Amino acid sequence: MRQGSRRPFAQIAESLSRERPRLILLGPLALMGGAAWYLLRETEPGLLGLCLIAAGCAAAAAAVALWPTGALGGPARFARTGLAAALALSAAFAIGAMAGAIKAGSRPDTTLTAPVEAAALTGFILDRDRSGDRLRLLLQVTAFEGGSASPRRVRISLSQSQAAFLRPGRHVRCIADLSPPAAPLAPGAYDFQRRAFFDGLDAVGFSRGRCRPAPAPALSVPDRGRLWLAAARADLAAGIVDAAPSQGGAIAAAMIVGDRSAMTEETVAALQDSGLAHIVSVSGLHMAVVGGFIFFLLKRGLAFFPRLALRVPVSKIAAAGALAALALYLLISGGSVPAQRAAIMAAVAFGAILLDRPPISMRGLGLAALVIVLVEPEAVVEPGFQMSFAATTALVAAYEALAHPNGPKGSPGPLIGGLQAFGRAMTGAVATSLVAGAATELFALQHFQRLTVYGLPVNLAASPLIAFVVAPAAVAAAVLAPFGLADGPLLVMAAALDLILAFAEAFAARPEAVQAIPPLAPMAFGLFCAGLIMLCLWRGPLRWVAAPLAVAGAFAQLVAGPPVLVFDPALSHVYARDAGGEPLRLSALRERSFERDRLLALLGASREGSGYAALLAQGGAARRAPPTLQPLDCVPGGACAATLSGGSQALWHPPLEPPLADPIVPSSTHIPTGPRLIIRPNSDASAQADAALDLAPGRGGIIRSGPQGLTIRLGPPPDSDRPWRTAPEPP
Repeated sequence: MRQGSRRPFAQIAESLSRERPRLILLGPLALMGGAAWYLLRETEPGLLGLCLIAAGCAAAAAAVALWPTGALGGPARFARTGLAAALALSAAFAIGAMAGAIKAGSRPDTTLTAPVEAAALTGFILDRDRSGDRLRLLLQVTAFEGGSASPRRVRISLSQSQAAFLRPGRHVRCIADLSPPAAPLAPGAYDFQRRAFFDGLDAVGFSRGRCRPAPAPALSVPDRGRLWLAAARADLAAGIVDAAPSQGGAIAAAMIVGDRSAMTEETVAALQDSGLAHIVSVSGLHMAVVGGFIFFLLKRGLAFFPRLALRVPVSKIAAAGALAALALYLLISGGSVPAQRAAIMAAVAFGAILLDRPPISMRGLGLAALVIVLVEPEAVVEPGFQMSFAATTALVAAYEALAHPNGPKGSPGPLIGGLQAFGRAMTGAVATSLVAGAATELFALQHFQRLTVYGLPVNLAASPLIAFVVAPAAVAAAVLAPFGLADGPLLVMAAALDLILAFAEAFAARPEAVQAIPPLAPMAFGLFCAGLIMLCLWRGPLRWVAAPLAVAGAFAQLVAGPPVLVFDPALSHVYARDAGGEPLRLSALRERSFERDRLLALLGASREGSGYAALLAQGGAARRAPPTLQPLDCVPGGACAATLSGGSQALWHPPLEPPLADPIVPSSTHIPTGPRLIIRPNSDASAQADAALDLAPGRGGIIRSGPQGLTIRLGPPPDSDRPWRTAPEPP
């Protein structure tokens, strides 16, 4: 009996003993958890309190770990080890939150706090891109005339007709209507305000008329170097497009330089709807391809000189060359935040080769994550980092599971060996797409609310072309450019990208290519993420912990239910789902397409549905009235009511509207000025009126309908004390 009672502890201890080398990987995960906790809170935690918690937990962990074991038995020793680990992870969690607080506190307070009309701003063009049919400029402001504000970086959009003149490095003067970066429309929507804060973007807006050249002031040496690099990147992008004037050349410019201004709106839409939008964002894929190709080229090239290869560490020289190439590529591509994160991860891998460590390992990935969280803690809540980290973690786990270090090394001959190498390379490219695609799908659905049905086959078709045609052609163009011979490789690269674009257009044109999927409930998403981490992190029986976590995630999603109503902070855009699943618009105010598309995506409304089509078809005065897709109680130009899925009711009151004789709201209820949204959990008119939820403008929200009834989740309050929050514009 005594041995049987100790057997579970022995089994657990044995499993943990086998996983001991990987337990240290929990540290970076705790750091990421702490940074995410800090960034997602509604209120600002005190930095001093976080420091005290981190120091206290670290000291307690050290004391418990160093306490003499004495005659402690197996269970007691296991409990002591677990306590020390929990305290250490708590300290790491607090350190992650501290990193976020320190980064936010070190940012100068230059964000615009209120809209400004007809502001005169002068500045240098740092970058430009394209949004639809308009040009967007990122300006480093040197003079601002628009009140007491002093923004340093501003992004404005203007007519595409000025693209030839407005190039990076130019000093211009513009008249623009500016506003603070927008807060998220509802919980689960992209938080552009937080991203702009950490990126140093202080205001966004639209230019009034044309931007004109202005005399440039004296600049410091770093600023001159930054502007020279921006101008050189623009010239390089123009040269690529001139050498390959097709859309393949425009995609090549985006991949090499990070300049998407030559890509048409149709090309961007085709890449997005086919699941290939990631190829034009300089990130982990590009760094891996460029670094890996340079490493392979240098290592194989040096092997052709036997005397040299026998006397010098060829792999280390190739790794150093790959690091230099990555640094140059990071500069040429503009050094965007995703590119910086990818460069850190690649630098850790090649640095491991220089230190005679395995380049592909979970520890190396954990070290890269540690550096990223400490340097850029805001990255942990960004879709790009989450998808890149998930894909890399899954690929490393698959490599560790399938690698056979003791397998055959030789080949029967040059021909058969070459065919075998080519087959392994093709198999690796296909397997990489499969594993990375499966690992990132959860995050793509959660953040973008869309499922690209043909994303996997399109990526499988594109991966070999990118690895074996596009990347070598880009490297050849870089080598031959000083001799004026880059046009040939650029044409080859553009031709391959045109073929990839043709695949994308063919699949994106299918009516079922994109399916709208509402975001998961936060608890369900967290449990699924934990299950994915457990599946990739452990190599023994502990890996099966992922199964109950996945089951718990599915149960949490079932309890939360699907979203049935979403609304923005101003209550000017309110959308619901009827019992048939079609979207309804409840607000009768003027509708804007950006808010409509973002909120309908959170609702999981498909663009192919009849309800969505009816919403898009409305125009002019008709847009002020909601579509009658079901029996909808609407007063012309006034209040609207709808019965939601599950029998709940929603009533929207317009601004300055007197109370209506409605069973949901008693006649004595006072409706203040401004729109109101009233939600009643059921349609029973005899129920108590105070069971209804009365919402005023100020916070966006999403309402779900589950087996236990309605649950509401509200967005950040307008008076939040977070450093990146500013009060919204009054409706």
